[in-house]
Amino acid sequence: MGNFKLNLDRPHPDSESIRDRQNFDDVLTKFKKTQVPIYKNPWFWGSAGLASVGVATMISLNAFSNNPQKETNDKIITQNTLELPPDTDCLRPPVENEDVPFNTFVVDPKKGAHLELESGTTVDIPANSLKAATEEPVEVKIREFRDKASAFVAGIPMDYEETNAFESAGMIEIRGEQGGEVVGIDPKKAIEVSMNCTQNPADFAFWKLDEKNGKWEEHPTKNQLAASEGQPQEVHALKKEIKKDEQEIKEIKQEISTLKKPLPQEYKVHTPGHQRFDLDFDAAVYPELKALGDLTFEVVPESGYDRNFTQKNWHNVELDKKAGKYFMEFSNGNEVFEIEVRPVLENENLKKAESRFNKAIDNYRDTKVALEQAKKEAEEKKRQHELELKRLMEKHTDLQLSSKMEEENLTSGSIRMKKQRLDVLDATVDFQVTRWGLFNSDRPIAYPEPLAMQPALIWKSNQRVTDFKEVYVFDMTKNARFSYFRNAPTQSIDQLGLSKGSELFILGIDSAGNLGYCQLKRERKGEAIRDLAFEKKSGTENTKDWLKRMLHEDEPAS
Repeated sequence: MGNFKLNLDRPHPDSESIRDRQNFDDVLTKFKKTQVPIYKNPWFWGSAGLASVGVATMISLNAFSNNPQKETNDKIITQNTLELPPDTDCLRPPVENEDVPFNTFVVDPKKGAHLELESGTTVDIPANSLKAATEEPVEVKIREFRDKASAFVAGIPMDYEETNAFESAGMIEIRGEQGGEVVGIDPKKAIEVSMNCTQNPADFAFWKLDEKNGKWEEHPTKNQLAASEGQPQEVHALKKEIKKDEQEIKEIKQEISTLKKPLPQEYKVHTPGHQRFDLDFDAAVYPELKALGDLTFEVVPESGYDRNFTQKNWHNVELDKKAGKYFMEFSNGNEVFEIEVRPVLENENLKKAESRFNKAIDNYRDTKVALEQAKKEAEEKKRQHELELKRLMEKHTDLQLSSKMEEENLTSGSIRMKKQRLDVLDATVDFQVTRWGLFNSDRPIAYPEPLAMQPALIWKSNQRVTDFKEVYVFDMTKNARFSYFRNAPTQSIDQLGLSKGSELFILGIDSAGNLGYCQLKRERKGEAIRDLAFEKKSGTENTKDWLKRMLHEDEPAS
Protein backbone atom coordinates (compact mmCIF):
# COMPACT_ATOMS: atom_id res chain seq x y z
CA MET A 1 0.00 0.00 0.00
CA GLY A 2 1.13 3.55 -0.62
CA ASN A 3 1.72 5.96 2.23
CA PHE A 4 -1.02 8.62 2.68
CA LYS A 5 -0.55 11.99 4.34
CA LEU A 6 -3.27 14.57 5.01
CA ASN A 7 -2.29 18.24 4.60
CA LEU A 8 -4.26 21.40 5.41
CA ASP A 9 -4.03 24.46 3.12
CA ARG A 10 -1.07 23.13 1.12
CA PRO A 11 1.22 25.68 -0.63
CA HIS A 12 0.50 26.62 -4.24
CA PRO A 13 2.33 24.40 -6.81
CA ASP A 14 4.36 25.78 -9.67
CA SER A 15 2.89 26.42 -13.14
CA GLU A 16 4.10 23.07 -14.50
CA SER A 17 2.29 21.20 -11.77
CA ILE A 18 -0.84 23.24 -12.40
CA ARG A 19 -0.88 22.23 -16.09
CA ASP A 20 -0.79 18.59 -15.06
CA ARG A 21 -3.97 18.95 -13.02
CA GLN A 22 -7.61 18.65 -14.08
CA ASN A 23 -10.94 20.05 -12.82
CA PHE A 24 -13.31 18.03 -10.69
CA ASP A 25 -15.78 17.20 -13.50
CA ASP A 26 -12.94 15.81 -15.65
CA VAL A 27 -11.79 13.73 -12.72
CA LEU A 28 -15.19 12.09 -12.39
CA THR A 29 -15.34 11.45 -16.14
CA LYS A 30 -11.88 9.88 -16.24
CA PHE A 31 -12.57 7.87 -13.15
CA LYS A 32 -15.58 6.19 -14.71
CA LYS A 33 -13.25 4.85 -17.42
CA THR A 34 -10.63 3.42 -15.08
CA GLN A 35 -10.21 -0.34 -14.90
CA VAL A 36 -8.63 -0.44 -11.43
CA PRO A 37 -10.30 -3.26 -9.42
CA ILE A 38 -12.74 -1.99 -6.82
CA TYR A 39 -10.68 -3.33 -3.91
CA LYS A 40 -7.71 -1.19 -5.08
CA ASN A 41 -9.74 1.89 -6.01
CA PRO A 42 -10.28 4.12 -2.96
CA TRP A 43 -12.55 6.63 -4.76
CA PHE A 44 -15.48 4.53 -5.92
CA TRP A 45 -18.99 5.86 -6.46
CA GLY A 46 -21.27 2.85 -6.77
CA SER A 47 -24.93 2.71 -7.76
CA ALA A 48 -25.89 3.06 -4.10
CA GLY A 49 -24.05 6.40 -3.91
CA LEU A 50 -21.31 5.23 -1.49
CA ALA A 51 -17.66 6.23 -1.74
CA SER A 52 -14.89 4.99 0.53
CA VAL A 53 -11.16 5.42 0.97
CA GLY A 54 -9.37 2.65 2.87
CA VAL A 55 -5.78 3.01 3.98
CA ALA A 56 -3.99 0.34 6.03
CA THR A 57 -0.90 2.41 6.81
CA MET A 58 -0.51 5.20 9.36
CA ILE A 59 -1.94 8.57 8.29
CA SER A 60 -0.33 11.74 9.55
CA LEU A 61 -2.39 14.94 9.76
CA ASN A 62 -0.75 18.36 9.80
CA ALA A 63 -3.04 21.16 10.90
CA PHE A 64 -3.01 24.72 9.68
CA SER A 65 -5.65 27.13 8.38
CA ASN A 66 -5.89 30.45 6.56
CA ASN A 67 -8.07 31.73 9.39
CA PRO A 68 -7.10 30.00 12.65
CA GLN A 69 -9.84 30.29 15.25
CA LYS A 70 -9.86 29.61 18.94
CA GLU A 71 -12.57 27.04 19.59
CA THR A 72 -14.99 27.36 22.48
CA ASN A 73 -17.22 24.52 23.59
CA ASP A 74 -19.59 26.41 25.89
CA LYS A 75 -21.85 27.93 23.20
CA ILE A 76 -22.96 24.95 21.16
CA ILE A 77 -26.67 25.16 20.44
CA THR A 78 -28.50 21.85 20.01
CA GLN A 79 -31.77 22.17 18.10
CA ASN A 80 -34.70 19.79 17.92
CA THR A 81 -37.59 20.02 15.50
CA LEU A 82 -40.78 21.57 16.86
CA GLU A 83 -43.39 18.88 16.32
CA LEU A 84 -47.09 19.47 16.76
CA PRO A 85 -49.79 16.83 16.47
CA PRO A 86 -51.78 17.01 13.21
CA ASP A 87 -54.98 17.99 15.02
CA THR A 88 -53.45 20.86 17.01
CA ASP A 89 -55.87 23.78 17.38
CA CYS A 90 -54.71 27.00 15.76
CA LEU A 91 -55.12 28.63 19.17
CA ARG A 92 -52.26 27.15 21.18
CA PRO A 93 -51.59 28.81 24.55
CA PRO A 94 -47.77 28.83 24.86
CA VAL A 95 -47.69 28.69 28.67
CA GLU A 96 -49.00 25.52 30.27
CA ASN A 97 -52.16 25.85 32.40
CA GLU A 98 -52.62 29.54 31.54
CA ASP A 99 -55.21 31.07 29.24
CA VAL A 100 -57.50 34.10 28.95
CA PRO A 101 -60.97 33.33 30.36
CA PHE A 102 -64.23 34.00 28.53
CA ASN A 103 -67.09 36.20 29.70
CA THR A 104 -70.12 33.88 29.65
CA PHE A 105 -73.63 35.20 28.95
CA VAL A 106 -76.80 33.11 29.26
CA VAL A 107 -79.12 33.92 26.34
CA ASP A 108 -82.67 32.83 25.65
CA PRO A 109 -82.49 31.75 21.97
CA LYS A 110 -86.11 32.84 21.39
CA LYS A 111 -85.65 36.36 22.75
CA GLY A 112 -82.04 37.09 21.80
CA ALA A 113 -80.05 39.63 23.81
CA HIS A 114 -78.07 42.87 23.85
CA LEU A 115 -74.69 42.19 25.47
CA GLU A 116 -72.23 44.85 26.64
CA LEU A 117 -68.59 44.32 27.57
CA GLU A 118 -66.46 46.39 29.92
CA SER A 119 -64.58 47.93 26.96
CA GLY A 120 -67.78 49.34 25.48
CA THR A 121 -68.05 46.64 22.83
CA THR A 122 -71.63 45.52 22.20
CA VAL A 123 -73.01 42.27 20.75
CA ASP A 124 -76.64 42.19 19.56
CA ILE A 125 -78.20 38.76 19.12
CA PRO A 126 -81.56 38.92 17.27
CA ALA A 127 -84.46 36.82 18.46
CA ASN A 128 -84.45 33.28 17.02
CA SER A 129 -81.04 33.79 15.41
CA LEU A 130 -79.43 30.99 17.47
CA LYS A 131 -80.19 27.59 15.93
CA ALA A 132 -80.27 25.64 19.17
CA ALA A 133 -81.34 22.01 19.50
CA THR A 134 -83.76 22.84 22.33
CA GLU A 135 -85.39 25.89 23.89
CA GLU A 136 -82.94 25.76 26.78
CA PRO A 137 -80.64 28.76 27.35
CA VAL A 138 -77.53 29.16 25.19
CA GLU A 139 -74.16 30.10 26.61
CA VAL A 140 -72.54 32.86 24.53
CA LYS A 141 -68.85 33.13 25.43
CA ILE A 142 -66.91 36.26 24.53
CA ARG A 143 -63.38 37.44 25.23
CA GLU A 144 -61.51 40.45 23.89
CA PHE A 145 -57.78 40.91 23.31
CA ARG A 146 -56.90 44.56 23.65
CA ASP A 147 -53.19 44.15 24.39
CA LYS A 148 -50.25 42.04 23.24
CA ALA A 149 -50.01 40.19 26.57
CA SER A 150 -53.54 38.78 26.37
CA ALA A 151 -53.18 37.73 22.73
CA PHE A 152 -49.89 35.99 23.55
CA VAL A 153 -51.20 34.04 26.55
CA ALA A 154 -54.25 32.89 24.56
CA GLY A 155 -51.99 31.65 21.76
CA ILE A 156 -53.51 33.86 19.07
CA PRO A 157 -51.51 33.43 15.84
CA MET A 158 -50.30 36.89 14.78
CA ASP A 159 -48.60 36.04 11.48
CA TYR A 160 -49.90 36.89 8.03
CA GLU A 161 -48.65 35.14 4.87
CA GLU A 162 -45.46 33.91 6.60
CA THR A 163 -43.51 37.15 6.07
CA ASN A 164 -45.63 39.56 8.13
CA ALA A 165 -46.80 39.96 11.70
CA PHE A 166 -49.99 41.73 12.73
CA GLU A 167 -50.29 44.98 14.63
CA SER A 168 -53.71 44.86 16.26
CA ALA A 169 -56.26 47.55 17.07
CA GLY A 170 -58.44 44.99 18.85
CA MET A 171 -59.62 41.39 18.67
CA ILE A 172 -62.73 39.59 19.79
CA GLU A 173 -63.57 35.89 20.04
CA ILE A 174 -67.22 34.83 20.15
CA ARG A 175 -68.54 31.29 20.78
CA GLY A 176 -71.98 29.82 21.36
CA GLU A 177 -72.96 26.43 22.75
CA GLN A 178 -75.78 24.59 24.41
CA GLY A 179 -75.08 21.62 26.65
CA GLY A 180 -71.50 21.48 25.37
CA GLU A 181 -72.59 21.38 21.71
CA VAL A 182 -71.89 24.22 19.26
CA VAL A 183 -74.97 26.24 18.31
CA GLY A 184 -75.49 27.46 14.75
CA ILE A 185 -76.40 30.99 13.61
CA ASP A 186 -79.17 31.78 11.16
CA PRO A 187 -77.39 33.63 8.29
CA LYS A 188 -80.58 35.65 7.69
CA LYS A 189 -80.44 36.93 11.28
CA ALA A 190 -76.76 37.71 11.72
CA ILE A 191 -75.34 38.74 15.08
CA GLU A 192 -74.37 42.43 15.09
CA VAL A 193 -71.07 43.37 16.75
CA SER A 194 -69.79 46.88 17.45
CA MET A 195 -66.21 46.39 18.66
CA ASN A 196 -64.43 49.15 20.51
CA CYS A 197 -60.87 49.52 19.19
CA THR A 198 -57.64 50.68 20.78
CA GLN A 199 -56.70 52.62 17.62
CA ASN A 200 -58.61 54.17 14.76
CA PRO A 201 -59.90 51.16 12.76
CA ALA A 202 -59.88 53.25 9.58
CA ASP A 203 -56.10 52.67 9.52
CA PHE A 204 -56.52 48.88 9.76
CA ALA A 205 -58.03 46.08 7.73
CA PHE A 206 -60.46 43.59 9.28
CA TRP A 207 -59.99 39.84 9.42
CA LYS A 208 -61.46 36.52 10.53
CA LEU A 209 -59.31 33.53 11.49
CA ASP A 210 -59.77 30.40 9.38
CA GLU A 211 -59.61 27.84 12.15
CA LYS A 212 -58.92 24.95 9.77
CA ASN A 213 -55.62 26.28 8.44
CA GLY A 214 -54.80 28.95 11.04
CA LYS A 215 -54.69 31.75 8.45
CA TRP A 216 -56.33 35.16 8.57
CA GLU A 217 -58.84 36.07 5.85
CA GLU A 218 -60.38 39.47 5.19
CA HIS A 219 -63.86 39.95 6.64
CA PRO A 220 -66.24 42.74 5.54
CA THR A 221 -67.35 45.36 8.05
CA LYS A 222 -70.55 47.37 8.06
CA ASN A 223 -68.49 50.55 8.28
CA GLN A 224 -66.84 49.70 4.97
CA LEU A 225 -70.15 48.75 3.35
CA ALA A 226 -71.96 51.88 4.55
CA ALA A 227 -69.10 54.21 3.67
CA SER A 228 -69.10 52.94 0.09
CA GLU A 229 -72.70 54.02 -0.52
CA GLY A 230 -73.02 57.32 -2.31
CA GLN A 231 -69.31 57.90 -2.62
CA PRO A 232 -67.98 59.81 -5.64
CA GLN A 233 -66.49 57.87 -8.55
CA GLU A 234 -63.02 59.22 -7.69
CA VAL A 235 -63.18 57.43 -4.33
CA HIS A 236 -63.95 54.08 -5.93
CA ALA A 237 -61.19 54.60 -8.49
CA LEU A 238 -58.64 55.40 -5.78
CA LYS A 239 -59.65 52.32 -3.80
CA LYS A 240 -59.00 50.20 -6.88
CA GLU A 241 -55.60 51.83 -7.30
CA ILE A 242 -54.72 51.11 -3.66
CA LYS A 243 -55.67 47.46 -4.20
CA LYS A 244 -53.35 47.36 -7.22
CA ASP A 245 -50.59 48.97 -5.14
CA GLU A 246 -51.03 46.35 -2.42
CA GLN A 247 -50.84 43.55 -4.97
CA GLU A 248 -47.70 45.04 -6.52
CA ILE A 249 -46.03 45.32 -3.10
CA LYS A 250 -47.02 41.75 -2.29
CA GLU A 251 -45.50 40.45 -5.55
CA ILE A 252 -42.25 42.37 -5.00
CA LYS A 253 -41.98 41.05 -1.44
CA GLN A 254 -42.54 37.54 -2.72
CA GLU A 255 -39.79 37.99 -5.29
CA ILE A 256 -37.42 39.31 -2.60
CA SER A 257 -38.21 36.38 -0.31
CA THR A 258 -37.41 33.85 -3.05
CA LEU A 259 -34.16 35.58 -4.06
CA LYS A 260 -31.38 33.15 -3.25
CA LYS A 261 -27.94 34.36 -2.30
CA PRO A 262 -25.17 32.35 -4.02
CA LEU A 263 -23.17 30.15 -1.65
CA PRO A 264 -19.43 29.39 -1.96
CA GLN A 265 -20.01 25.62 -1.87
CA GLU A 266 -22.25 25.84 -4.94
CA TYR A 267 -19.18 26.96 -6.91
CA LYS A 268 -16.72 24.67 -5.07
CA VAL A 269 -15.03 27.79 -3.64
CA HIS A 270 -13.33 27.89 -0.24
CA THR A 271 -15.36 29.22 2.68
CA PRO A 272 -13.27 31.58 4.92
CA GLY A 273 -12.63 30.14 8.36
CA HIS A 274 -13.23 26.50 7.43
CA GLN A 275 -10.44 23.91 7.67
CA ARG A 276 -9.48 21.98 4.55
CA PHE A 277 -7.07 19.19 3.66
CA ASP A 278 -5.97 16.97 0.77
CA LEU A 279 -4.42 13.51 0.34
CA ASP A 280 -0.82 12.93 -0.77
CA PHE A 281 -0.47 9.48 -2.28
CA ASP A 282 1.90 7.19 -4.14
CA ALA A 283 0.98 7.73 -7.81
CA ALA A 284 2.50 4.36 -8.77
CA VAL A 285 -0.08 2.60 -6.60
CA TYR A 286 -3.00 4.93 -7.30
CA PRO A 287 -2.46 6.53 -10.75
CA GLU A 288 -6.16 7.40 -11.09
CA LEU A 289 -5.82 9.82 -8.12
CA LYS A 290 -3.17 11.96 -9.84
CA ALA A 291 -5.94 13.91 -11.60
CA LEU A 292 -7.32 15.00 -8.22
CA GLY A 293 -4.33 17.26 -7.62
CA ASP A 294 -6.32 20.52 -7.82
CA LEU A 295 -9.07 19.26 -5.54
CA THR A 296 -9.09 19.51 -1.75
CA PHE A 297 -11.72 18.80 0.87
CA GLU A 298 -13.18 21.49 3.12
CA VAL A 299 -14.65 20.76 6.54
CA VAL A 300 -18.31 21.84 6.46
CA PRO A 301 -18.88 22.75 10.15
CA GLU A 302 -17.21 25.96 11.28
CA SER A 303 -17.42 25.09 14.96
CA GLY A 304 -18.77 22.50 17.35
CA TYR A 305 -16.10 19.87 16.66
CA ASP A 306 -12.52 19.17 17.78
CA ARG A 307 -10.34 21.17 15.37
CA ASN A 308 -7.31 19.31 16.70
CA PHE A 309 -8.31 16.12 14.92
CA THR A 310 -5.66 16.96 12.35
CA GLN A 311 -2.97 16.62 15.02
CA LYS A 312 -3.73 12.96 15.66
CA ASN A 313 -2.38 9.84 13.96
CA TRP A 314 -4.94 7.79 12.09
CA HIS A 315 -4.62 4.31 10.60
CA ASN A 316 -7.56 4.50 8.22
CA VAL A 317 -9.62 7.05 6.32
CA GLU A 318 -12.95 6.46 4.60
CA LEU A 319 -15.06 8.83 2.53
CA ASP A 320 -18.80 8.17 2.55
CA LYS A 321 -21.46 9.88 0.48
CA LYS A 322 -24.80 9.97 2.27
CA ALA A 323 -27.87 11.73 0.88
CA GLY A 324 -25.69 13.86 -1.39
CA LYS A 325 -23.31 14.90 1.38
CA TYR A 326 -19.70 13.76 1.97
CA PHE A 327 -18.33 12.52 5.29
CA MET A 328 -14.70 11.66 6.12
CA GLU A 329 -14.27 9.00 8.80
CA PHE A 330 -10.89 8.73 10.55
CA SER A 331 -10.06 5.79 12.78
CA ASN A 332 -7.22 4.16 14.71
CA GLY A 333 -7.15 1.47 17.35
CA ASN A 334 -8.63 3.76 20.02
CA GLU A 335 -10.90 6.28 18.34
CA VAL A 336 -13.24 6.96 15.41
CA PHE A 337 -13.87 10.52 14.20
CA GLU A 338 -16.33 11.54 11.44
CA ILE A 339 -16.72 14.99 9.92
CA GLU A 340 -18.80 16.35 7.02
CA VAL A 341 -16.68 17.67 4.12
CA ARG A 342 -17.20 19.05 0.63
CA PRO A 343 -14.90 19.20 -2.42
CA VAL A 344 -13.38 22.58 -3.27
CA LEU A 345 -11.19 23.59 -6.19
CA GLU A 346 -7.58 24.81 -6.19
CA ASN A 347 -5.30 26.87 -8.43
CA GLU A 348 -6.53 27.81 -11.93
CA ASN A 349 -9.85 26.04 -11.55
CA LEU A 350 -10.37 27.87 -8.28
CA LYS A 351 -9.70 31.24 -9.92
CA LYS A 352 -12.30 30.54 -12.59
CA ALA A 353 -14.82 29.36 -10.00
CA GLU A 354 -14.17 32.43 -7.85
CA SER A 355 -14.77 34.66 -10.86
CA ARG A 356 -18.13 32.98 -11.54
CA PHE A 357 -19.04 33.18 -7.86
CA ASN A 358 -18.19 36.89 -7.62
CA LYS A 359 -20.30 37.65 -10.71
CA ALA A 360 -23.21 35.73 -9.20
CA ILE A 361 -22.87 37.67 -5.93
CA ASP A 362 -22.81 41.00 -7.80
CA ASN A 363 -25.90 40.00 -9.78
CA TYR A 364 -27.67 38.95 -6.58
CA ARG A 365 -26.87 42.25 -4.87
CA ASP A 366 -27.90 44.34 -7.88
CA THR A 367 -31.18 42.44 -8.17
CA LYS A 368 -31.93 42.82 -4.48
CA VAL A 369 -31.19 46.56 -4.53
CA ALA A 370 -33.46 47.00 -7.56
CA LEU A 371 -36.28 45.05 -5.91
CA GLU A 372 -35.95 46.98 -2.65
CA GLN A 373 -36.10 50.25 -4.60
CA ALA A 374 -39.16 49.05 -6.52
CA LYS A 375 -40.82 48.07 -3.22
CA LYS A 376 -40.04 51.50 -1.74
CA GLU A 377 -41.52 53.25 -4.77
CA ALA A 378 -44.64 51.06 -4.70
CA GLU A 379 -45.13 51.75 -0.99
CA GLU A 380 -44.75 55.49 -1.57
CA LYS A 381 -47.27 55.34 -4.42
CA LYS A 382 -49.71 53.53 -2.13
CA ARG A 383 -49.16 56.12 0.59
CA GLN A 384 -49.92 58.97 -1.82
CA HIS A 385 -53.08 57.23 -3.02
CA GLU A 386 -54.17 56.73 0.61
CA LEU A 387 -53.60 60.41 1.41
CA GLU A 388 -55.63 61.44 -1.62
CA LEU A 389 -58.39 59.01 -0.63
CA LYS A 390 -58.46 60.43 2.90
CA ARG A 391 -58.75 63.96 1.49
CA LEU A 392 -61.65 62.96 -0.77
CA MET A 393 -63.40 61.10 2.04
CA GLU A 394 -63.14 64.12 4.37
CA LYS A 395 -64.50 66.36 1.62
CA HIS A 396 -67.33 63.90 0.99
CA THR A 397 -68.17 63.77 4.73
CA ASP A 398 -68.20 67.56 5.01
CA LEU A 399 -70.60 67.81 2.07
CA GLN A 400 -72.88 65.23 3.67
CA LEU A 401 -72.89 67.15 6.97
CA SER A 402 -73.61 70.45 5.21
CA SER A 403 -76.51 68.84 3.37
CA LYS A 404 -77.80 67.37 6.63
CA MET A 405 -77.59 70.77 8.31
CA GLU A 406 -79.71 72.33 5.59
CA GLU A 407 -82.25 69.52 5.74
CA GLU A 408 -82.61 69.55 9.53
CA ASN A 409 -81.86 73.26 10.05
CA LEU A 410 -79.14 72.32 12.55
CA THR A 411 -77.23 74.99 14.44
CA SER A 412 -73.46 75.28 14.29
CA GLY A 413 -73.34 73.92 17.86
CA SER A 414 -75.32 70.84 16.81
CA ILE A 415 -72.97 70.29 13.89
CA ARG A 416 -70.01 70.43 16.28
CA MET A 417 -71.70 67.86 18.54
CA LYS A 418 -72.45 65.65 15.55
CA LYS A 419 -68.80 65.77 14.46
CA GLN A 420 -67.73 64.86 17.97
CA ARG A 421 -70.10 61.91 17.84
CA LEU A 422 -68.55 60.84 14.53
CA ASP A 423 -65.07 60.97 16.15
CA VAL A 424 -66.31 58.63 18.88
CA LEU A 425 -67.74 56.25 16.30
CA ASP A 426 -64.35 56.23 14.56
CA ALA A 427 -63.06 54.16 17.50
CA THR A 428 -65.43 51.28 16.75
CA VAL A 429 -65.75 48.78 13.96
CA ASP A 430 -69.13 47.20 13.17
CA PHE A 431 -69.52 43.79 11.57
CA GLN A 432 -71.88 40.83 11.32
CA VAL A 433 -71.33 37.30 12.59
CA THR A 434 -72.91 34.27 10.94
CA ARG A 435 -70.22 31.87 12.17
CA TRP A 436 -68.48 31.80 15.53
CA GLY A 437 -64.78 32.59 15.64
CA LEU A 438 -62.03 35.12 16.14
CA PHE A 439 -62.19 38.57 14.52
CA ASN A 440 -59.38 41.07 14.32
CA SER A 441 -58.75 44.70 13.33
CA ASP A 442 -55.14 44.40 12.15
CA ARG A 443 -52.54 45.60 9.69
CA PRO A 444 -49.51 43.57 8.51
CA ILE A 445 -45.93 44.56 9.39
CA ALA A 446 -43.02 42.84 7.63
CA TYR A 447 -40.73 40.60 9.68
CA PRO A 448 -37.28 42.17 10.18
CA GLU A 449 -34.40 40.79 8.13
CA PRO A 450 -32.52 37.96 9.93
CA LEU A 451 -29.34 39.13 11.63
CA ALA A 452 -26.21 38.48 9.57
CA MET A 453 -24.51 36.98 12.63
CA GLN A 454 -26.98 35.18 14.85
CA PRO A 455 -26.38 35.88 18.57
CA ALA A 456 -26.02 33.16 21.20
CA LEU A 457 -29.07 32.94 23.48
CA ILE A 458 -27.73 32.45 27.01
CA TRP A 459 -28.94 32.54 30.60
CA LYS A 460 -27.64 35.67 32.32
CA SER A 461 -27.05 33.82 35.61
CA ASN A 462 -24.57 31.19 34.39
CA GLN A 463 -23.76 32.21 30.77
CA ARG A 464 -24.99 28.79 29.55
CA VAL A 465 -26.66 28.54 26.15
CA THR A 466 -30.43 28.06 26.36
CA ASP A 467 -32.46 25.38 24.64
CA PHE A 468 -35.37 27.67 23.74
CA LYS A 469 -38.03 25.98 21.63
CA GLU A 470 -39.89 29.27 21.08
CA VAL A 471 -38.74 32.89 20.98
CA TYR A 472 -41.05 35.91 20.73
CA VAL A 473 -39.88 39.44 19.94
CA PHE A 474 -42.29 42.15 21.10
CA ASP A 475 -41.46 45.29 19.15
CA MET A 476 -42.73 48.09 21.38
CA THR A 477 -42.01 50.69 18.70
CA LYS A 478 -44.03 48.92 16.01
CA ASN A 479 -46.59 47.45 18.45
CA ALA A 480 -46.12 43.98 16.96
CA ARG A 481 -45.10 40.48 18.04
CA PHE A 482 -42.73 38.38 15.90
CA SER A 483 -42.71 34.62 16.59
CA TYR A 484 -39.80 32.22 16.04
CA PHE A 485 -39.79 28.44 16.59
CA ARG A 486 -37.03 25.86 16.74
CA ASN A 487 -36.31 24.64 13.20
CA ALA A 488 -39.60 26.01 11.87
CA PRO A 489 -39.93 26.01 8.05
CA THR A 490 -40.36 29.81 7.81
CA GLN A 491 -39.44 31.88 10.88
CA SER A 492 -37.04 29.67 12.82
CA ILE A 493 -34.99 30.75 15.83
CA ASP A 494 -31.81 30.79 13.74
CA GLN A 495 -33.49 33.44 11.51
CA LEU A 496 -33.97 35.84 14.42
CA GLY A 497 -34.37 39.44 13.30
CA LEU A 498 -34.25 42.56 15.48
CA SER A 499 -35.48 45.83 13.99
CA LYS A 500 -33.16 48.82 14.20
CA GLY A 501 -34.21 51.82 16.23
CA SER A 502 -36.75 49.76 18.17
CA GLU A 503 -37.38 49.06 21.82
CA LEU A 504 -37.60 45.29 22.09
CA PHE A 505 -38.80 42.84 24.72
CA ILE A 506 -37.69 39.28 23.88
CA LEU A 507 -39.36 36.28 25.51
CA GLY A 508 -38.12 32.69 25.27
CA ILE A 509 -39.64 29.38 26.39
CA ASP A 510 -37.34 26.41 26.85
CA SER A 511 -38.14 22.69 26.64
CA ALA A 512 -38.86 22.56 30.38
CA GLY A 513 -41.40 25.39 30.13
CA ASN A 514 -39.17 28.02 31.77
CA LEU A 515 -39.75 31.59 30.62
CA GLY A 516 -36.76 33.81 29.99
CA TYR A 517 -36.74 37.45 28.95
CA CYS A 518 -34.40 40.23 27.95
CA GLN A 519 -34.88 43.86 26.99
CA LEU A 520 -33.00 45.58 24.22
CA LYS A 521 -32.83 48.96 22.55
CA ARG A 522 -31.25 48.44 19.14
CA GLU A 523 -29.97 51.78 17.90
CA ARG A 524 -28.31 50.92 14.59
CA LYS A 525 -28.85 48.34 11.90
CA GLY A 526 -25.18 47.46 11.53
CA GLU A 527 -24.36 46.95 15.21
CA ALA A 528 -23.32 43.40 16.06
CA ILE A 529 -25.09 41.56 18.87
CA ARG A 530 -22.96 38.68 20.09
CA ASP A 531 -25.09 37.45 23.00
CA LEU A 532 -28.66 37.89 24.19
CA ALA A 533 -28.66 37.29 27.96
CA PHE A 534 -32.02 36.13 29.37
CA GLU A 535 -33.29 36.31 32.93
CA LYS A 536 -35.74 33.69 34.18
CA LYS A 537 -39.25 34.79 35.10
CA SER A 538 -39.54 34.38 38.85
CA GLY A 539 -42.40 34.50 41.32
CA THR A 540 -45.97 33.21 41.08
CA GLU A 541 -47.50 36.11 39.14
CA ASN A 542 -49.53 34.81 36.20
CA THR A 543 -47.96 35.32 32.79
CA LYS A 544 -50.59 37.71 31.44
CA ASP A 545 -50.30 40.20 34.32
CA TRP A 546 -46.52 39.85 34.40
CA LEU A 547 -46.21 40.40 30.66
CA LYS A 548 -48.59 43.36 30.69
CA ARG A 549 -46.40 44.92 33.34
CA MET A 550 -43.18 44.20 31.42
CA LEU A 551 -44.68 45.61 28.20
CA HIS A 552 -46.05 48.65 30.08
CA GLU A 553 -49.58 47.72 29.02
CA ASP A 554 -50.86 48.01 32.59
CA GLU A 555 -50.25 51.76 32.55
CA PRO A 556 -53.25 54.05 31.97
CA ALA A 557 -53.43 55.62 28.52
CA SER A 558 -52.31 59.24 28.43
